[in-house]
This record gives sequence, C-alpha cells and structure tokens, in this order.
Amino acid sequence: MLFSFCAFAQIESVSVEKFAQELTIAGNEQLIDIRSSVEFERYRIPGSINISLRDPKFQEKLEQLDRSKPVLIYCLIGIRTKPMMASLRRAGFKIVYELDGGIDLWLREGKPIEN
Repeated sequence: MLFSFCAFAQIESVSVEKFAQELTIAGNEQLIDIRSSVEFERYRIPGSINISLRDPKFQEKLEQLDRSKPVLIYCLIGIRTKPMMASLRRAGFKIVYELDGGIDLWLREGKPIEN
C-alpha cells in the first residue's frame, strides 16, 4: 500500500521557473504561503492564501483544500516548507510543489509580489 501511494504521489521541490510554470497551469486556487500572518501581510505571491503550521486552525484549513488538485507551497527561503510537505503527504495530497529558495529567491528572480 505504501509503495502504491509513493508511486503515484508527486511531491517535490522545484525551481522558481518550474513553480511559476506550475502556477500558470494549476492556477492560484491552492497557492499557500506558510509564513506567519505578519510576514504574509508584508508581501506575498499574488493570489496566495496563508496557512501557517503554527496556526491553531491549521488542520481545519488543510481539510478545506482539494486533495485531487495540485498544491503549491512556499515560505521565506524554503526551510519551513519541509514540515508542510510532510503534513500534506500524510494527509493524502497527490501533487505538491514546494518553491525551492522560497519567496526570497522568487523576488530576486524578478517575479511579481503583492503587498
């Protein structure tokens, strides 16, 4: 059973270009910024929602996501996304893309943000 789940799950860390490409394909319906709400309010990738691992309603917010659709996640530099990727894997999400280098690299590569 574990083998079959792993064979069909696509959970990976991707470059800024690949993340932007997947965002174009999947849309921002499940684009998640996992930074704190304070960080999120300062600036974010347009269309993202904020679901922090420290949010008391974390599990409730996770349950509102569609497991059959891709989930795109990011944090500041890519460290905090690792626990989120594990949580999404355990929750049964099939396609998860993590922005390698986080929003910091996104900004350095000239990609759009909103504040």
